[in-house]
Amino acid sequence: MRCWTLLLAACAGGEAVDTATPSPTSSTADPTITWDRYATIEPNFSMVDEDFEGRRLTTAIPDDPVALLFVFHGANGDVTTVTQIEWIELYDLLVPQGVGLVLTVSLDAEGGMWDQSESPDNPDFQRLVRVRDHVIETSAATADTPVLALGFSHGAGFAPVFATLGHDAGWDVRGFDAHNSPSIHPMAVPGFFVSAENDEQSGTPDRVGEVAAECEAWTGEDCPHRVGHEILLDPRRFARLPAYGEAASQAIFDELVGMGFVDDSGARLVDLQAEGVDALMDAYIRTSQLPSPTLPPTQLRVVWATHRCSSEHAVEEAAWLLGRVR
Repeated sequence: MRCWTLLLAACAGGEAVDTATPSPTSSTADPTITWDRYATIEPNFSMVDEDFEGRRLTTAIPDDPVALLFVFHGANGDVTTVTQIEWIELYDLLVPQGVGLVLTVSLDAEGGMWDQSESPDNPDFQRLVRVRDHVIETSAATADTPVLALGFSHGAGFAPVFATLGHDAGWDVRGFDAHNSPSIHPMAVPGFFVSAENDEQSGTPDRVGEVAAECEAWTGEDCPHRVGHEILLDPRRFARLPAYGEAASQAIFDELVGMGFVDDSGARLVDLQAEGVDALMDAYIRTSQLPSPTLPPTQLRVVWATHRCSSEHAVEEAAWLLGRVR
């Protein structure tokens, strides 16, 4: 077992992140504005990384947890993809309030897909039953600790399946948070849904909105749906990553201007639909003359509101999840 403590803004000379500063909501956001969240993002809590049944299990369980949040990656993903900075921004709001994190991987080692069958014999769910038992045996969590779920893309489609199967198994499941997924499954508990305005896959605002409406019909409770908005690329954007300071971030921005990706104001110049998001990101990686060219594309995807987990609504998501367990 390996325990690693990460301090907020410990790298790259970053300053502490004010996690109390709200991001724009869907009712106030303007696609042409940015918001001042460009200090380096790091966890403000400790995580334990271990092997469980031959697969990675990462946890962060407070001394007196108010809930366990099970987190599910998207297709071809793993624990690393759900510890990127947009996820950390949400976790930084939850863990200090007593929410424990449980991050693991699907049984599908090749495609990273979660089994979305609604049977109690669902193999991914059965493994998560054992994960929960293990967490209860090795931490301050108990069988009565409420359960929450969070997922992105294919993992977001699995989140309501997991929540419903857990509820049917007698767990105290309170709700789930689903990013960028149009999957509709029977839901025993309410969910919070997030889409992206330029999603190039299937998690578009109209389809995710339909899922949120179905959730309300099944549960009889409000199931919020928020849309992630495209914003201007700020020259400081990449300083959120521990690998970069503000000077390096400015250099990346200047290179993107030189490549014709954005103009001097940070407005996007490329056509996401015609040129293709993946093709654009590949072109940047091939062309960039700067170190670590694989890192900026994730931030570009978020800024341009494509099929990527965004922290735009993290404050509201955290408040909703905490409201389910308090």
